[in-house]
Amino acid sequence: MFVAAALVLRYFGPTSAALYVCGGCAPLLFVPSLTVPAPIEAVVSEVAGASMFMYRSHYQVNSLVTKLLHGPSPWVALPAAIVFGIVFARAYGSVEKIVIANLGRRRATRGAVPA
Repeated sequence: MFVAAALVLRYFGPTSAALYVCGGCAPLLFVPSLTVPAPIEAVVSEVAGASMFMYRSHYQVNSLVTKLLHGPSPWVALPAAIVFGIVFARAYGSVEKIVIANLGRRRATRGAVPA
């Protein structure tokens, strides 16, 4: 934990961002498992499943929020990026299912022998 905290402080400096990152790293390192209620588990699972899409789109969402609100608004940009990431992940999942179904159908007809 000391190494992680030192690297975070070196990168961010003594800011609230460093505190948030260190506060998030501590449970990951020291708590083997957590028991949470089912509704919270559903929300956390949804956010975790969409995290790659949030990461890939957060810069664009932040830029859009900054342009729409005529200045930086991190407390608006963060929930907007989370919601956009979840919507993006669900849309990707839907398109992926359609593509896989069509590929399976195409492979099935390609291997069929005409009568």
